[in-house]
Amino acid sequence: LALGTGAGALASARDAADRAGGRCGLLQAGDSCGGFAVLDVDAAGLRALLAERRPGRILLDRDGVPALVDSRPLIGVDAASTGTLDLGDDWSGTVAILDSGVDTAHGDLGDAPDDDIDGPAPAVGDAADWFDAAGGWPLFAGYKVVGWHDVTDDFPQAAGPWDYHYHGTALASVVAGSGRVDPDYRGVSAGARLTVVKFYDYDQTWHAWAGDFLAACDWLLANHATYRVRTVLMAVNWDVDAGIGAAVAALVDAGLLPVAAAGNQGDDPAGPGYPALLPDVLTVGAVNAAGQVSAFSGRGLAGQGKPDLVAPGGGLLAAGGRIVAADNDPDDTYSGRFGTSLAAAHVAGAAALLDEALRENGLAPAAGRAEVQARQSVLRLATAFVPAAETADGLGSVNLPAYSGHDPARGWGLLRIDAAVDAVLKPLVAGRDDAASFTFDWTGRVAARRLVVCPGVRYLVEAAPAGGLDVSLEVVRIATGDGRAAAPDMLVDQNPAGVSEFAYLTAAPGEWTFLVARSLGGAGTVTLRLREADGFSAAGGVRTLPGVGTGAPSWGRLAPHAGVSLIAPSRVLVDPVARSLNVTDTSGQYRPGWPVFVFPGVSAQGGLTQPMVMDMDGIAGDEIVVAADFGSVYFFDGTGAVKTVDLAFNRRLTQPVGFRTALGGRRVLVVDREGIARTWSWNASVGAAPEPDATATLGHQVPLAPAAGRLGPGTEESLVIAFADGWLGAFDDQLALRPGWPRDLGGTLEAPPLLVDLDEDGQHEVVQPVRDGASGQLVMRVFRGDGTPAAYDGVVVPAPRGGGWLQLGYPVVAGRYDTGELNVALVGLADNGLAGAAARWSLGIGRLYAGGAAAATDLKAWEAAASTAEGVLDLQGAILGTPVVSPPPGAYGTDLAAPFHVQWSEILYGLTELPAGTTGWWQAGVADDPLLQKTPASVGGEEIVPVSHLGAALVPLGDGVELLVETRDASLMVTPRWAGPVSAATWGLARGDQRSSGAYPLQELTTPAPAPAAVLGGLQAFPNPGSTRIRFRAATGVLPGDAQLAVYDLRGRCVRRLAGADAAGVLQWDGRDGGGRRLAAGAYLAVVRTGGERFTTRVLLTR
Repeated sequence: LALGTGAGALASARDAADRAGGRCGLLQAGDSCGGFAVLDVDAAGLRALLAERRPGRILLDRDGVPALVDSRPLIGVDAASTGTLDLGDDWSGTVAILDSGVDTAHGDLGDAPDDDIDGPAPAVGDAADWFDAAGGWPLFAGYKVVGWHDVTDDFPQAAGPWDYHYHGTALASVVAGSGRVDPDYRGVSAGARLTVVKFYDYDQTWHAWAGDFLAACDWLLANHATYRVRTVLMAVNWDVDAGIGAAVAALVDAGLLPVAAAGNQGDDPAGPGYPALLPDVLTVGAVNAAGQVSAFSGRGLAGQGKPDLVAPGGGLLAAGGRIVAADNDPDDTYSGRFGTSLAAAHVAGAAALLDEALRENGLAPAAGRAEVQARQSVLRLATAFVPAAETADGLGSVNLPAYSGHDPARGWGLLRIDAAVDAVLKPLVAGRDDAASFTFDWTGRVAARRLVVCPGVRYLVEAAPAGGLDVSLEVVRIATGDGRAAAPDMLVDQNPAGVSEFAYLTAAPGEWTFLVARSLGGAGTVTLRLREADGFSAAGGVRTLPGVGTGAPSWGRLAPHAGVSLIAPSRVLVDPVARSLNVTDTSGQYRPGWPVFVFPGVSAQGGLTQPMVMDMDGIAGDEIVVAADFGSVYFFDGTGAVKTVDLAFNRRLTQPVGFRTALGGRRVLVVDREGIARTWSWNASVGAAPEPDATATLGHQVPLAPAAGRLGPGTEESLVIAFADGWLGAFDDQLALRPGWPRDLGGTLEAPPLLVDLDEDGQHEVVQPVRDGASGQLVMRVFRGDGTPAAYDGVVVPAPRGGGWLQLGYPVVAGRYDTGELNVALVGLADNGLAGAAARWSLGIGRLYAGGAAAATDLKAWEAAASTAEGVLDLQGAILGTPVVSPPPGAYGTDLAAPFHVQWSEILYGLTELPAGTTGWWQAGVADDPLLQKTPASVGGEEIVPVSHLGAALVPLGDGVELLVETRDASLMVTPRWAGPVSAATWGLARGDQRSSGAYPLQELTTPAPAPAAVLGGLQAFPNPGSTRIRFRAATGVLPGDAQLAVYDLRGRCVRRLAGADAAGVLQWDGRDGGGRRLAAGAYLAVVRTGGERFTTRVLLTR
């Protein structure tokens, strides 16, 4: 076995062997796995080979040692495959089994016709029992094996995955046996498919040569994408690292999760072999049917951290049982077997279930090392406590030490796939308790939840058990940089049964955080809690509204109530006729006199809009104006007293917009579906009725949310109204068209206009997104206050994957003036422009920057992927909540986050439907990691409950604190968090501010500082492209010592700030962010400020 070299490099050695009359035959070779070759040599050939002195190693090939009825509930498969999760029917990917083959004539592993026919000897099965997916993904579920390869030439006439041993068939049965012959013996992931790579060698006896294993890995690395492999099962160990480590590392780098058996050597002091002892591998020991560590299960040595976990593999005790799996005998028979190979097969099947849960939630982690290690960590952390082990002779059992984390016999514990899926998909939110039931049997021994936490905030994490139940509490962090969590961040087991375990956690950015509670004894319910431990002026909480929310939340300061009040409209569950406006304090408790119910009539359609909150009468305290889909406008004061203006019944109204007139008056605008615009004033302090101010019939239908801002000099605000037919107008405070307006944009508008000062001249421009429904192209139309096109008008914002935009949310503004990062952003659903198996939908952010540049970011938080050429993706429902934008704590730039709900399915041949769905939050300002970008809001998958309403708001409280307010269906959730460098959110409400103006505040213009004495003629970067030392200098002149450099990524986030040019007038950037981390390759914007001037250039960072 020659390692570190390839076949080509050995050609001269083979020639020398031929000249010396020796033999140096090439059996296997590959350039992956660090390069390897398997040679058949005699003494003369070996001398010639050694005389070449080639780099690498030469060693003798090694022969490796191969290592369900009760086992499925033991590891939580039954819980994961029923109820809400309903996993186990995903055939869109495969598990690769590197072993002896698979008997596809068995009805659980193929043989769809159930003919039990074997091909010509030595075939086991016939060609109709499997399908090669290289020619297209098979839809017929009867095909279990969809790819195979044999690296040996033992049976060249047997062109199939067939197993002449038995080992591979048993593994395949445990991983993915369909249970068609006998449902009691179905595999862990009964719907999964298999890629079979045969490397067992037969030469009168069976061998598992390391060289053949390397060849198997080499083929898999070249073909894993074709056969959609995510997990690789390897159940053989070798006593030396005969290239095994390099092969496993290459698999992990390709995004393949290696699962290995710990071996059947028990407590042999030699410990596990290769690959079992490698850190990259998820190593599995065995337990018997009673959940005791099997006597034969390989133990790890000190410092190895092996095994990682244990799973059912049978036992030596008479009551320990056997794993009943398919065998390769004729007539669809089963056999009882034991060994860590079968335990590893359970984990490989569980990994397929975890992947299925992620797919059904639209989570598609990018293939790579970090993603593999993250999946390993999730499976490792969600394990149950194993209290006992078989004795070495298999005649009894003995208690293991009390749980204190990893153990060389039981690893981190017993696999529980239901808890692993819960860990990823189930959130634990501050102020909202969750509960788990622990039983005496294995159906409930561990609960895991993902903590929804804000960076920099200190939390109390608690597991409160019922009397008689003893639990441990762990807080596990997984850093997204490498995805690995080698040990729990905190392990708490200080108190006896019935007493809470608790710990304190300060959340950090760029990591997932999990709570894990394990039963150590007894039974009962454990309550899981997360609470803010910092001294916030408001505490997190959850309030159930009278019914499903109907408009985004807002906030205000209402007399006579002290402090901030939260405002959210809803329906009323117990009275379908009623609608409710709900006002609470910052903890979610109702204010006195609230909620207030209105009763529009039995046939009223729709609900209340987002509230407009503004001080309309000049007296202390805000007023609230809410419009309704059924044609009424409601004016509320802070006490809950209401004045009603009824318009045309069931004629839908836009949400109200507050604005200021030329004379300083305060008005509110509402437009009905037929294009009639109306404004009112209201002196609430004297109890007067709202006074109509102006009315205009605009001649168009279906208005979008209006906007209000300053389109010209002075303080007067103009009103901007767009209609679905493409008509866009700007009006004065009396609803007269301004000069230069309207504009007919053509097409159909779906997103409302937005106002922002892109050219920073002290006046708003009108930005109107226009999406072409046929092509999906998004064009940003930009107009000055006089109606003329602005410099950035007509910029096309591409879809993130080259296709088109399918649906858009509301536009928002991210960034700040005078930073180079100001941009208009839209979140949307986009496709990749492809069909069939290549079709993908994703979430994206499209941006128009103040400089006129356009960019699109593909958010990794969600992806819908077709599985076959015959499949068609079908969008069944999507709610794209308006993002909230704010500066991240302790950092520059802005973070963008948005709630979303998507339901979709893949339709096969117009008949079969594969449903999926998810609800959560985008977190755009974090690393490109899907599990970090998507914070779960509920369990998704096939059984997701449709969501009717999503809304969000950021509420500044002062003293560096803000509230994240969420409304989802009938729940109002409040989460305090530390605010960014400024006290107010950049874009904290659906239309920007409390009065729903849809306008980004103007900056106060000041007289610019005098120009520096030396005239600078622009900015140059060199080398450009560059990697670690990019220098910036003035094109002409010299940058002074006070020059400041800011580097922004294409999402508008400031990733690095530097100050002080050197004596030569040069600023240098090392390609890292402010925390010293290497930034990803790509384009960045560099901004240098000095003497009141700003110079920009783009640089390309390479790696």
